[in-house]
Amino acid sequence: MAFYGQHNVSFWDEIRQEADFEKAGSNTWHMNVQYHLIPDKIFIPYLNLGVGSMSFDSDTIEDNNAVRVNYGLGAKYFLNETIALRGDIHHIFSLDDPDNHLACTLGVTFQLGVTPEEKPKKAKPASKYDQDGDGVLDTRDECPGTPANIIVNRVGCPKDSDMDGVFDNLDECPQTPDHAIVDRAGCPKDSDMDGVYDHMDRCPATPKNMNVNPMGCPPDQDKDGIPDHKDTCPNTPADTPVDANGCPTDHDEDGVLDSEDKCPGTPANTRVDKNGCPIVLDLDNDGVPDSRDLCPDTKPGVRVNSNGCQIKHLSYVPFAVQVSNYSTRKDAHQVAMKYRKKGEPLFVSLTQSGTHPVYSIFYGVYRSQSEAEKMVVTLKERRFRNVVLMKLPYAIHVEPNEIYIDDDIVQHQLTKRGFTSYEIQDSHSQQETKYYVGAYPNEHMATIIADQLKADGFKVTIEQRCFDRTPDIIPQTSEIVDQDNDGVPDATDRCPDTPKNAHVDAHGCQILQKELVQVPYAIQVSSYPTRKQAHAVALKYCKRGEPLFVSLLQSTDPKVYSIFYGVYESTIEAEQVAQSLKKRHFKDVMLLKLPYAIHVQPNTVFVDMKTVCKHLNEKGFIAYSLKGCDETRYYVGAYPNKDLAQIEAAFLKQEGFDVQVEKRRITRRPELSKEMPYVFLISSYSDQMKAFEVAKRFRKKGDPTYNSYRDVPETDKDHEIYYGYYQTPQDATPVAQALKKDGFVKLTFKISHMLSV
Repeated sequence: MAFYGQHNVSFWDEIRQEADFEKAGSNTWHMNVQYHLIPDKIFIPYLNLGVGSMSFDSDTIEDNNAVRVNYGLGAKYFLNETIALRGDIHHIFSLDDPDNHLACTLGVTFQLGVTPEEKPKKAKPASKYDQDGDGVLDTRDECPGTPANIIVNRVGCPKDSDMDGVFDNLDECPQTPDHAIVDRAGCPKDSDMDGVYDHMDRCPATPKNMNVNPMGCPPDQDKDGIPDHKDTCPNTPADTPVDANGCPTDHDEDGVLDSEDKCPGTPANTRVDKNGCPIVLDLDNDGVPDSRDLCPDTKPGVRVNSNGCQIKHLSYVPFAVQVSNYSTRKDAHQVAMKYRKKGEPLFVSLTQSGTHPVYSIFYGVYRSQSEAEKMVVTLKERRFRNVVLMKLPYAIHVEPNEIYIDDDIVQHQLTKRGFTSYEIQDSHSQQETKYYVGAYPNEHMATIIADQLKADGFKVTIEQRCFDRTPDIIPQTSEIVDQDNDGVPDATDRCPDTPKNAHVDAHGCQILQKELVQVPYAIQVSSYPTRKQAHAVALKYCKRGEPLFVSLLQSTDPKVYSIFYGVYESTIEAEQVAQSLKKRHFKDVMLLKLPYAIHVQPNTVFVDMKTVCKHLNEKGFIAYSLKGCDETRYYVGAYPNKDLAQIEAAFLKQEGFDVQVEKRRITRRPELSKEMPYVFLISSYSDQMKAFEVAKRFRKKGDPTYNSYRDVPETDKDHEIYYGYYQTPQDATPVAQALKKDGFVKLTFKISHMLSV
């Protein structure tokens, strides 16, 4: 049943038959009965039959009323349950007037009332348009086999309110939590009955009555991967390789555990030292082990070959392979360093002096022409251009002196000045490695570069490189391959495509969270009775790039001003540096726990950190920085307690500095827990219902999608859609490949621990 009304106004003079200010109006109403031709819920065509009235009012002619009858057809298209667009065509005529009209209308229909609760009915015979008789045409029915008398939605599918894959009419647990794995009755599974649902249980076969963590796994006190109830050695140190029983391994059975074994592949029955390395006997002290010494009674001081026998002839090393040329050392050095980072033994050398110098890049040095020619062939196969074999016997030997005190500093300073050094084992002593710069055709060319290095304070000697005929040449040490440059070698990198400059954990995967970390350790290397003395020594080393600073360690007479070499987060990190300093012959190396320091920052007197550091230096203080993930903080000193720090802080305040005593700390991103599952973020929306509908659409197709809220800074798209849970990145890799093939191009790998589900 439908009601229609219409009011028309006309400005027309019936007598003169022209437009005028005289007004005429008509009112029309109809009451129609509609017959729906197709029982659809979206598009409904229908027939119209009805009766109504039309009244006519005019300023100039007589008013008139008449009964009208109409018939026609129309159609409605529902936008939702109550609102529809409609269109009609009517033939309207009067029973007492020969006039008739044909009218077309467009409009909006508002459907009032409520839908009566459907009572169970006997299943109707299936029609050719709706085979399962659920009221949804087969052309729109996404669930064409719905059982009889089941309430369905607009696409013909039974409802699944908790989206667990079991329709409500069969679901015994209609409020299952999100992402739960359910049984045929729609209830969450817990196969091992440990209180953790299977979809969250990373240890689905836990023995009965076993205490488990929130991930459903038994406790593992030493975190060695073996649960405590199976662990024969429950207190294994962190990061120690263990066997199936949870005990530290010793694969070469030399009595030294793998975690401490520096020579893990020792042959059976070999005598080893405390580091697990073979004890080498060399009775004649010629540097060749007795096990392969063909001349075991060599006299002291005699030069020997690799067989332990006296050397009678020397062989020069005059060959080098040129691969490219540049007009400036800077350009050549940049290219060479790029390849050296990949493990290639490139170095730069001046090959032509004068007004148009030529700086050549060479690929290693070789003791024989045949060896060099093999490398030429290899490089050409790798498509290196301009490969030329050259005889260049001269080189510049560089070694430490009182300015550059060890080989590491020498190499660092050479690199800063555009020189790439290479190493060769000394022919006079098989235990010594010598470092060289360049390869030159004559002594004059080498002298030009040697003079430049001497002017910069280096200790250099021009030599003809030579070796005995028998020992093998020690090649340029290859650097560890790390394609994404995240500091984790590719061999152990679980995430080899980490974005540039990303913070990573020990496995090479990006770290996303932040935490506050204390830095309480410092390494003392020397002490002086006055700050002036200590500051002068520390400043000398600071100019060489060493992280030294001075701090008051004893305030009573006699006062003690100590020099420290850096600050560290853990004893392990600090002990490694301390061992390195001892090898460099630093004396009085001592690891101290000094958690307090003086935080310094700019103020109205000293307006920036450059000015602050300059004036601190004038007062005998050296500031150091701690770089976190969001900011860099500057400190002075390292103190065992707050009172000692306050003494020096008071002095600095009097000098106009803005200082505050605090425990040294940085904000960093921590390593990820091994127990975190992994997920894929595939999309995000600002509207929760939009995210829910998208996730729901994919779940209907069998995809493990779900939506979750997470507070994302600087964006309103907090409602995210995720795909699956995975125990390791390796488990997720094939899924990622499959998703990309299906058109998911914006995949983001995340840790579920980060989500607010």
